[in-house]
Amino acid sequence: MRSFPWILVALCALAGSPARAVPDFGPVDYTVNLRATSVVDLSGDGSVAAGDFTSSPSTGNRAGFRAPVASLPFGNSEVLKLPGPSGRRQAWGISPDGNFVVGTIGLPPTISDQRAARWDASAGLTPERFDDPAGLDVFLSVAEDVANDGTSVGWVRSGGASGPIQPYRWLADGTPQELALLPNATSVFARAHGISGDGSHLAGVGRSDDPAGLNVAVRWVDGVPENLGTLPSDLLSWGWDLSLDGSTVVGWSGLGTTTTREAIRWVEGVGMTSLGALPGSVGSGEALSVSADGSVVVGFGTTSGGEEAFIWDEVHGMRSVEEVLSGLGLGPDLSGWSLERATGLSADGLTLAGTGIDPNGIEKGWIATVPEPGTGSLLVSGLLVLARAKRRVSVQRSS
Repeated sequence: MRSFPWILVALCALAGSPARAVPDFGPVDYTVNLRATSVVDLSGDGSVAAGDFTSSPSTGNRAGFRAPVASLPFGNSEVLKLPGPSGRRQAWGISPDGNFVVGTIGLPPTISDQRAARWDASAGLTPERFDDPAGLDVFLSVAEDVANDGTSVGWVRSGGASGPIQPYRWLADGTPQELALLPNATSVFARAHGISGDGSHLAGVGRSDDPAGLNVAVRWVDGVPENLGTLPSDLLSWGWDLSLDGSTVVGWSGLGTTTTREAIRWVEGVGMTSLGALPGSVGSGEALSVSADGSVVVGFGTTSGGEEAFIWDEVHGMRSVEEVLSGLGLGPDLSGWSLERATGLSADGLTLAGTGIDPNGIEKGWIATVPEPGTGSLLVSGLLVLARAKRRVSVQRSS
């Protein structure tokens, strides 16, 4: 899901930690400079980042990495390994504890023939390219998220570039497990994008039983799919991420075009609600990531200036990330940057990540760290008044 440049905005607060007068800010660089980088996900505590960088400027090919945030800029030792001397590897997600990274691997002779894969940091980032499910003529498979035990979720397309897409879970031992479609789905289409902490709840999208063949946000609980519906008057919805316990799903609801999507949060026992819009909104918005308890959400909206990253909580509603950070005194540091999407969020909601363009016009991740004075609830009720940080990204998968 990572077709976007990723920016790491961290609003990271450690209770009782000594405050520093001047916060740090800078790009997420590879040790070889002048290469595009992206951060696609962070561990639950925001200490480990997964992403991609331009490994070959002449071809534009990218390679995945897993790196402790404190060690940035990252180097060759953090680059995800391949099972052979050549190929392509891309990172899509990281486990809450930061040990596993999942994504795709493409090997010669057809490097574009991508397969879902997993890397284990405890084993030196040894790659595991998941086997194709038995009986399927697989065209493409993708692993998008992973639990602490290595259980991974994603999807498989079979039968060619226009073939059906089926949701899959790969167990800790790598065994592929097909997930059920919604009852009476009009065609075979579903994807799993997110997984809860214990692996029992998944979030994604699937074809509904509507004769028009519409897609809706789906939550799987112990393998059973649930149609999460849409906002009133909408036709479609999509689930991108879910909370640690699986009780909250975030994504979008709309009429189908990219200009009519509205960021949403679905809560068990409550249902789906809109997160509103940024001031001056002229287009769509999507919620892309959520904190462990579901109280903080990040994503993007569209204003006259283009896409703009947002952060939402129940106290403040939806706000521009750039305006929040500027209000914390980071205006000079943000000069020339465009914060387009917030795509990831730490478990405590104090660190967020997103996509952006640096002052030189290069797609590049960046990281900001701001000590927070004392309480762990700052981001929900006053975070953006007293803190500043550093944090995790989830990739925006192309829909």
